[in-house]
This record gives sequence, C-alpha cells and structure tokens, in this order.
Amino acid sequence: MKLCHRYDLHLISDEVYALSIWKNMFDDETATTPFTSCLSIDTSSILSQRQIHVVWGVSKDFGSNGIRLGALVSQASPEIHKSLVPGALYSMVSSLADHAYADILADFTWVDAYLARNSMALQENYNIVAGWALANNIRFAPGANAGFFLWVQLGQVYSDNHPGLDLPDVEGHLMQLLLESKVFVAPGKSFGAEEMGWFRIVFSIDRVNLFEGLERIVAVLRV
Repeated sequence: MKLCHRYDLHLISDEVYALSIWKNMFDDETATTPFTSCLSIDTSSILSQRQIHVVWGVSKDFGSNGIRLGALVSQASPEIHKSLVPGALYSMVSSLADHAYADILADFTWVDAYLARNSMALQENYNIVAGWALANNIRFAPGANAGFFLWVQLGQVYSDNHPGLDLPDVEGHLMQLLLESKVFVAPGKSFGAEEMGWFRIVFSIDRVNLFEGLERIVAVLRV
C-alpha cells in the first residue's frame, strides 16, 4: 500500500481464497502468517480507498468453479464501476446463479456453519497429505494455512529412486506416468515453478479418493 501511494498506483488484492483459511497444526517449526483482508485495514494514513480493490468469487470458497460468479469490491471508486460496465455486459452471471447465490449468501447462519466445517475439513486433509509426504520422504512446502493445495517435490524422489535414468524433463516424464495410473497432479511448470519436479496436490476431496490417489503416486515414484 505504501508503494502504491508513493507511485500513485491502484492496489488489486486477489482474495479468492479468503474464506478457505484453516489452522496449521502440523508444521510446528514454521510460522504461518494469518490472513488479513485489505478491507479490514484502516488505510486512511497509507493509501486512499479509491485506489484499493478486492476481487473475490464463489469458485474456491464455495466449490462452485462452474458457476463463474465473482465480485469486485471497490468502495470509493465510482469511475472504476462505470468503466467495468461495458465488459460486464458480455459476461453477465446467469439469472439462476444470481438468484441461487443471493439466497445462499443471505443465510448467515448456514454460511457461518459451512465455512467452519470447510475450514476443519481442509485442516484435517492437509494433515493427512503432509503426513503422507513426510512418511515417504517427499519434500513439501510447509507453512500453508489457506487454500487446498500442497506443493510437493515428486521429481526429486523419482530421480533418487532411478539413479540410472537421464531425464532432462523429469517433470514431464513423471506427469505421463501419473496420467497412465489415472492420477492428475498439476505440474509446477503450469504455475511458473522455479525448480523442476514440483507438483500441486489438491487435498480437498473425499478421503477414499484421496488415499487411493496418494497410494498411486507412491507406486509411480517407485516403478
């Protein structure tokens, strides 16, 4: 915010995972940073509210990616609202989705209960996957406390298990093996990873499929 003030820039805060936060009880040695929304900060002495914009949607926090319903929270910039209207006319939310989510978000009791249960489930499944990685000597990025992914270094494990193989693209090779085992784990190159071999495991699924997927991943790493 101070940087934006210095150069008269607008700050766009992507808070699409803002309600998918949970308490990390697994990584004791890693300090996690609590989430703080731009909307909860008194910015009067830092940056004008007309320059602060938050984007959010139901795709992550409410597991509704196909609904394509999002929001821009801009509390003091009517000119921004006006400029967005022409584009919004060609990407309007359907009336059915609009009506359904208006009813959902108006039910504060249900929303609070859902978010609490979602947070607990994410925490429990994170512990499962992080514990699995630790048990199988798979390096992972610790300290997560939001979202539903675990960043794991599968390429290094596969290379260590196959020292005779010369694989310039171990990530692509491993991705193909995983697909042949009917497991899709997003490769790091899709997210600009700076090191070869990282993959993103989604752990926000039912336990049966989660355990099955983890077993298949370990089997591929050992083949």
